[in-house]
Amino acid sequence: MTIGITTIHRICNYGSALQAYALQQCISKLGYDCEVIDYIYPNSFHLDARLSTGLTNSSLLRRAKNAIADFLTQKSKREERFAEFLSRHIKLSPNRYETKEAIRDDPPFYDTYITGSDQVWNPRYMYEDPTFLLEFAPLDARRIAYAASFGDTRIDSRYAGLYQRNLRTFHAISVRESQGVQIVSDLIGVKPSHVLDPTMLLSATEWKRLAVAPKLRRKYILCYFLGYAFNPLPYSDDLAEHVRRITGYELVYLNPWLKSAFLPHVKAVYDAGPREFLGWIENAEIVLTTSFHGTAFAANFNRPFLSLVDDAPSLDCRQISLLNEIHLQSQLLRKNSLWPECSHFSPDFSEANKILENVRCASVDFLRAALQL
Repeated sequence: MTIGITTIHRICNYGSALQAYALQQCISKLGYDCEVIDYIYPNSFHLDARLSTGLTNSSLLRRAKNAIADFLTQKSKREERFAEFLSRHIKLSPNRYETKEAIRDDPPFYDTYITGSDQVWNPRYMYEDPTFLLEFAPLDARRIAYAASFGDTRIDSRYAGLYQRNLRTFHAISVRESQGVQIVSDLIGVKPSHVLDPTMLLSATEWKRLAVAPKLRRKYILCYFLGYAFNPLPYSDDLAEHVRRITGYELVYLNPWLKSAFLPHVKAVYDAGPREFLGWIENAEIVLTTSFHGTAFAANFNRPFLSLVDDAPSLDCRQISLLNEIHLQSQLLRKNSLWPECSHFSPDFSEANKILENVRCASVDFLRAALQL
């Protein structure tokens, strides 16, 4: 049986690349021939296009010019590493599809089609693109959703018909967040399975084989702050400095805003590809992040971490859902909360590891059963 996977894999985003790799690896380990359909996600956005400097005097502007030149050089290296990762570690379909019309009019043929994971069903990014709902697939083909994420707590009513029409054609549906279970249930009256993100289907040992360790030998705090779900500034930078002061560790910022890169004691890293990203997390003393996958990998590697979420009610529920599931709610930190105490940096992972292993087995069982339907 041949399997085609639709997923977000072409943007320079660590979680996107690594979840595509993990899902393909898991399906291959189950004994199936599969490849990622090389669909160019048309609504992609670059998470590092957020350079707001706030610099005014000429001295800082000169430093900014040098920093921007260094950023562009490192960014080019990062893009090379992403391209190399796709080429070496992900089996792509022979044909590349540039638009939703291209894949609709000349679809690739497989016995089974799988969509997932990441935010493939997020209406804020998908709009009316039905590709990740597998609308292009032949009607007689098997359709499976693995850990599909809405990244949201609801679906805008204008998209409800599109989702309902396509979700009813699936043979098996699983979602990544608990809120996704409710969304699908409300849309089509079917309760989907709640499963792990693909990156957590692989053990820490498996990921360590792929990781490239950083050359930095000093103890460091890895700061991976994204700003598309909410703006963590200035709290995130103040948090990093607070943790640096109480630990004495160096601050390493992965793909920071430019003005964050000018903070004292900060080492800015812009050239990390997916394998380097794994290495930075695996070897960190502490991870501070607003990222779902930053949170997931820190938990999987058992690295002390704090997962920063918005202080206001948010549509983005991904980190909260994951940490509730594996009983690591203590590592959630609301923006503008009181500073964390030292106890936050030595969490007990024993219960989380047991839960993770059980849910990992259940998630693989869902995938195995869905492929055997």
